[in-house]
Amino acid sequence: MERAKKITLFITGLLVIPAVVAFLTAFILKIDIFEHALVECLCFDYVLTYILTPLLYRPKIKKYISNKYVLFALIFFIFWLWELFRITFI
Repeated sequence: MERAKKITLFITGLLVIPAVVAFLTAFILKIDIFEHALVECLCFDYVLTYILTPLLYRPKIKKYISNKYVLFALIFFIFWLWELFRITFI
């Protein structure tokens, strides 16, 4: 049952989080998300963040960030900033 819950949460997050972030970014920056493939890039970033979070959540990091979901959000935020940089300057 726990495995089904994790799979459901991953798929739901993959469908919802990148889409919401992409549409908010498009609204704020007044860009075309389809021209820049923003949703697809953020989906890739979401999966990459999902893979990196357990690898980076070590005892040294646990001293500063006690919640793994906060670490996930910070890593995804860094990738989102990279996408903004890519759209704006490249």
